[in-house]
Amino acid sequence: MALGTADIMVQLQSGGVDAFVTSPLVVASNQYFAVANDMTDLKWAPFVGGLIVSRKVWDSIGADVRARLEQAALEVTESYKDEFLSADAEAISVMKRHGLSVHEVAADAREAWRQLVRKGVGSFSDPGRHQHV
Repeated sequence: MALGTADIMVQLQSGGVDAFVTSPLVVASNQYFAVANDMTDLKWAPFVGGLIVSRKVWDSIGADVRARLEQAALEVTESYKDEFLSADAEAISVMKRHGLSVHEVAADAREAWRQLVRKGVGSFSDPGRHQHV
């Protein structure tokens, strides 16, 4: 079920959902860990987000400009990576002090997850850009 950030707490409290995907920083900021106080140590992604452009608009942009836009997006993403990783680590530390339990995922399950994600990422994107998965 797709939920907006504002709906997650209501659904957790009402039993509408019992699991969700978001970054540790969002979990800490919205206090979701007060209700959902267990998480795995899987690193889904240090930064989740994107810019959506319709095919019509994208195709109307010159190839040289598209290439520069893609490069700029990669550079911005790389420049923020360490900052987001640090913020997530601090959020996890704070939540653990307030009752969050972080569960280690077994190596075989972690590898199976990585293979599944790589297959999914490759179905809609350039898999070379997602080496951190």
